Amino acid sequence: MIEAGRKKARLGLNPYNDWVAREGLLVHEGVACDLLTAETRHWPRYGVKGAAVHLRGRGDFCNLFLLDIPPGASTEPQHHLYEEVMYVVEGRGSTQLEFADGSTHSFEWQPRSMFAIPLNATYRLHNADGKNRAVIGTTTSLPLMMTSAPITSSPKPRRGSRLSMLTFPLQPGGPRTLFTSSG
Repeated sequence: MIEAGRKKARLGLNPYNDWVAREGLLVHEGVACDLLTAETRHWPRYGVKGAAVHLRGRGDFCNLFLLDIPPGASTEPQHHLYEEVMYVVEGRGSTQLEFADGSTHSFEWQPRSMFAIPLNATYRLHNADGKNRAVIGTTTSLPLMMTSAPITSSPKPRRGSRLSMLTFPLQPGGPRTLFTSSG
C-alpha cells in the first residue's frame, strides 16, 4: 500500500512549463499569435505586462515572451545566462546594458529592430515614448537551459531583487548556482 503522505508520480516533467506556471504568466498557444492584440498581464519579474507565447512546433528548446511596456516606463533590471533575441513590434526606446567589469552600453530601438542581449549582462528596457506603449517579442533558449540539466532548487523571488532562478548539479560535491540574486 502506498503511504498517504507520498506525492503522486509525475510523468513527462517539463521544468520550463512548471516555471511559467509559477511565474503566473498568461500563455497563448497555437500556430500563430498576433503580438499587437495578444492579452498580457502584470509580470512582477519584469515590472511590466507580459505573456508567454508557445507556438506549435517550437519543441522544447526555445520560447517566446511578449513584453508590453507602458509609455515612459522601464522594465526591472534583468540578468540571466541564456540566449535572448528581441524584436520590436511597436514603439521606440532604448536598452541599457551593464557588463561584469562595470562597463555600460546603451542603444536605441524602433519598430522592426532586432537585437540580442549578450550572455551574462544585466539589461533594462526603456520605453522612450511618453504616449504610446512598446511591444517587444523576445525569444530565448530558457527551455533548453531548464531541460538540459536536472534542477535541484528553485528559490522564491524576494521583493526588489534579481532572483536566483536555477541551481544545477554541475560538479562533484554539490550544486552550483548559475543565476545569482542580489538585493
